[in-house]
Amino acid sequence: MFIINYLTAYIESDTCYKLLLGSDDDEVALLFSSYEKKHVRLKAIHIADAIKNLARHTACEEEITWIQCCQLATDKNYGVIKFARTVANWYLHLHEYQSSKFRRSERGRHDRLAKSPFAEEELLTIQF
Repeated sequence: MFIINYLTAYIESDTCYKLLLGSDDDEVALLFSSYEKKHVRLKAIHIADAIKNLARHTACEEEITWIQCCQLATDKNYGVIKFARTVANWYLHLHEYQSSKFRRSERGRHDRLAKSPFAEEELLTIQF
């Protein structure tokens, strides 16, 4: 139940970005892209739902696999994530480090570094 409470606290306070590695450092946290912040919230919601499904079925002494719990979580969250295995992998990623935090995504890093084609070439701006 610890992990449910841990994730739910971040979800309810809308501070899921604090689940990213490096969020303890204010300078690093400023570099998080909007994609990373949204994506880590999505991960937290799905993992919390999957664990709640597992707890509920276990309490009722019903048999269920972890992948089935993850599938129920993906179904509940309107099909944003299509594969239960994705949620299961996120759960493993959450426990890769003792801090129970997610590493930053490569996509989020690239989004932050993306530049407009107009930023360096003034002639392009004038042409349009």
